[in-house]
Amino acid sequence: VPEQEGPSPRGRIDAEGKFTLRTYDKGDGAPEGTYRVIVLQPFPPETLSALRRSNDPHHNKPSGIPIVSLKHASPVTSGIKQQVEAVEENVFQIVVQPR
Repeated sequence: VPEQEGPSPRGRIDAEGKFTLRTYDKGDGAPEGTYRVIVLQPFPPETLSALRRSNDPHHNKPSGIPIVSLKHASPVTSGIKQQVEAVEENVFQIVVQPR
């Protein structure tokens, strides 16, 4: 979530814990500025399907079983900020608390 006026870039974390941000098009990055970072941890559809088949009580929750602390789901409580600079590539290490 940008602290200045502008769009909110998004990204998905891959199996290796890496991500690339997009604002308008895939891989276009984020505009320069300071951002309050939120991390949501939904389960992929195939995992939710397996939970449904096993009658797991969490299968009806849209995000499955939270693994990342819910505090990171809100820009107010996340506590993570990052500065995007006007350079070829910005690299960030984002550390979250577990549930």
